[in-house]
Amino acid sequence: MVNVLPVLKYTATTSRVDGHDSLNAAESRAAGLVRQAALFHALSDPRRLTILSHLQAGEQCVCHLQEAIDLGQSLLSFHLKTLREAGLVVSRREGRWMHYRLAPAGLTAAHDAIAALRTAASASAPRTHVVCCD
Repeated sequence: MVNVLPVLKYTATTSRVDGHDSLNAAESRAAGLVRQAALFHALSDPRRLTILSHLQAGEQCVCHLQEAIDLGQSLLSFHLKTLREAGLVVSRREGRWMHYRLAPAGLTAAHDAIAALRTAASASAPRTHVVCCD
């Protein structure tokens, strides 16, 4: 496995075309940043945080989430889709109902991103007087 970003441990697969990697380091880094942005975008909305909070109790049917959060079906579906695409929740169908639960891998990715930033912030010393841009 290859670390694409020092902040998040995403992997990218490469395929060989004429002996060259088809996905270079810059493209891998950009793809990782896009995934990280989607993750934090999903966490930036109070309604989505409320959904995640309800899912802490375990898997929930969308009908129960709709009652508990008091959101219309369309708006709830939109927020659940955003959380699912960010990798924070997973879903399964049972009959005509969808059931959602927290996705440990996505939550670990969010935790690791913050932990890496915290580590970098702790390790960086304040700069002494440095002339920048004369």
